[in-house]
Amino acid sequence: MKRLTWNAIFLLATLSVAAQSSKSPWSFDAGAGALPTFISDQAQVNIWPVSLQAGYRFSELFELGIYAGLSSSTSATVVEFGSELARYENVHLVTGLRGEFHANRFERVDLYGGFMLAYYRSFVDRIAVDEIGVALPPDPEPSTNKPYAVPEATGKVLPTGFVGAIYFPAERIGLFAELGYAVSLVQVGLHVKLR
Repeated sequence: MKRLTWNAIFLLATLSVAAQSSKSPWSFDAGAGALPTFISDQAQVNIWPVSLQAGYRFSELFELGIYAGLSSSTSATVVEFGSELARYENVHLVTGLRGEFHANRFERVDLYGGFMLAYYRSFVDRIAVDEIGVALPPDPEPSTNKPYAVPEATGKVLPTGFVGAIYFPAERIGLFAELGYAVSLVQVGLHVKLR
């Protein structure tokens, strides 16, 4: 996945050098999650989902971009192994390559949808707690035997989809809202087109 990400960055950088026109095809987004992915688990949000995107517009209808997002949450207290209480802290990272299809049907609104080939990775820590939910000191010799050992973080590649809209109050500055499966189910943020 690292190789794919670096290849995408190289491709976008190469296209930037080749595009020597007065109107740049580059755009950048900074977003925040309005509906975290783990909301259904009744998790407490430690870091609200945030994302950054860069895109290269090949035509009025198609854009290729890269995406990175991060969030952190802590689960509700769960009972394990009969009587042990624990919470799980999850740092969730998403990177991906996006293909967007645009429908410029309105003067100040850009509607789009597409697919992302995304790499998801979660870093999970188990926190033992007492009856009132206070974290216990870590075990100086944590067990490596299952079921007490937290599995090593692994990543997976998933194809995902999204739809969204960008409203442009100014020529190069827009506000976007997007629905899709990434670091958040709903994202809102700022869209900037370069000159």
